[in-house]
Amino acid sequence: MLDTQQSRTRFFRSRNDSLTKLRTYQDHRREFIHQMVGKWWGKSNWGIDSENPVNLILKAYQVYLRMLVASAPQVLIMTDKEQYKAIAADAEVVQNRAIERSNVEDMLKRWVGSGMFGLGIMKTGLQQAGMEQDPMTGEMLPYGEVFSQNISLDAWVHDMSARSLDMDELTYMGHRFDMPLDQARENTTFKKKIRNQLVERSTANSGRSGARKVESMGASNKLDVIPMVDLWEYYVPSENMVYVTTDKEEDEPLAQYEWTGPEGGPYDFMYFLEIEDNSMPLPPAAGWMDLHRIINTVYKKEAENAKNAKTNLVYQEGDDEDAQKVVDADNLEAIGVSNPDSMRDMHFNGVRPENLAFIVQSLDLANNQMGNLDLMAGLAAQSPTAKQDSLLNANASALSKEMVDRVYAKTKSVFEKRCWYYWHDPVRTYQDVRTLPNTKDYVKISLTPEDRAGHWEMFNFDIVPYSMQHRSPEERIAELDGLMMQMAPMLELMMQSGLMFDFEAYLQLRAKYRRMPEILDVIKPMEQPREQQQPIGERTKQAPVTQRNYVRENISGGSTPAAQTSNQVESLMGMMSQ
Repeated sequence: MLDTQQSRTRFFRSRNDSLTKLRTYQDHRREFIHQMVGKWWGKSNWGIDSENPVNLILKAYQVYLRMLVASAPQVLIMTDKEQYKAIAADAEVVQNRAIERSNVEDMLKRWVGSGMFGLGIMKTGLQQAGMEQDPMTGEMLPYGEVFSQNISLDAWVHDMSARSLDMDELTYMGHRFDMPLDQARENTTFKKKIRNQLVERSTANSGRSGARKVESMGASNKLDVIPMVDLWEYYVPSENMVYVTTDKEEDEPLAQYEWTGPEGGPYDFMYFLEIEDNSMPLPPAAGWMDLHRIINTVYKKEAENAKNAKTNLVYQEGDDEDAQKVVDADNLEAIGVSNPDSMRDMHFNGVRPENLAFIVQSLDLANNQMGNLDLMAGLAAQSPTAKQDSLLNANASALSKEMVDRVYAKTKSVFEKRCWYYWHDPVRTYQDVRTLPNTKDYVKISLTPEDRAGHWEMFNFDIVPYSMQHRSPEERIAELDGLMMQMAPMLELMMQSGLMFDFEAYLQLRAKYRRMPEILDVIKPMEQPREQQQPIGERTKQAPVTQRNYVRENISGGSTPAAQTSNQVESLMGMMSQ
């Protein structure tokens, strides 16, 4: 694609057109982030002009980010081939250990967060980390470390004429990156004629054509400590080629090589709503922005009215002496006046009830439109009973299930690439320990290059990320109690199979999650003859005749947020009519 001057001219014309079209989405992303951080963060000459006292963008961002990526995932590595299940278990231990040592959690949060404001872009690859001896030949070979890097939308370009972000639709995709100028000039994988002509970049916080980047919000006029140069890397799926270039179409590529990494190329995209026949998705923040702005506009207007509110004592002309007595009197001091009916307090300006009612209704609308944020954040009960709240919570989860499923699918793709690189390392031997099933024993494992010989596809591995959602101690207790209820009818059958339910361990976990070690002090084991013990799982028989009273109780829904909002609005509008 970039072999001739004619092909380079054609490519750069398309790339520059795509960069121009992307500018709108980059500007929208910057505005979303502006609204989230407000005026009290960073120092820039293009910050927010006024306050956002009701920061719905920040609230939604925090709630969804916690829901979608609360912690670093673990992975299950499974295979349907019996002969490879042991090596799959070993690979799972090695990969999860690598996750624990890395910054995967922060990386995933930045990626998902970028998807809420525009498009999240993740690049997964291999970077040289050192040299190691080949166990077969004794030759010293370079080995690499797997990395996953977030690419800013400000530094990104893809074929904007594509109808989706599918690899078979995109002609090209790539990103701008920087590196020390001296390092670029000494890089022997770059063409000597081109690298010798590289020059230091002019500014560190502007993109093409001087477009400001989000990073300059935190600190404007950034200065490079050492001379840096901006370069571009492009992946062309149809050719399965990677090109590294300068920003000049007259320059030949600095480097070009065939892509030999995992299938699908180096990039994974995070987004939540595709727009038909368009490659740029609609970010969730686009649906939050209008209400966020309207509520803050009206709120700030009423805040100004509240500041300008005043109360004055008015009196009939000629009663100046009486009015002055009232002004000078202390609280509860008795004073005598000639014409008390001529004096009264008058209130001017102040918050208008109709606007306050509008704000209350708009906040309720925003809460619903954003997916019932208050319920997801645990900020308020949404119904008068715990059972109803549980059902509402399940429905709220259903509304966000598509987002959770998309994050899962995209994360799965990233970890498949990471596992692919670990598997195909020709030099390194991975050593760890693995706990044996149903025991506390463990065995040492060693994954050598010979163990990993063969095509990745031959093993038919399935990489499944899990444990990304936060689980509080209360949720863990509820799950333990649920397990207890499920196991109760089967306890006798378990005993016949040689298994038992460890009640002591159950209580220890409960005490741990409740942070109440006293539980173990008040519940003690009781020694009694075995023949007197009732078999576990056997229920006490009920009397043949029993009497049960059923009471139906009507509970007012007045304590729910919806009812409270309705009551507040009615009360405020009633004030208007007075």
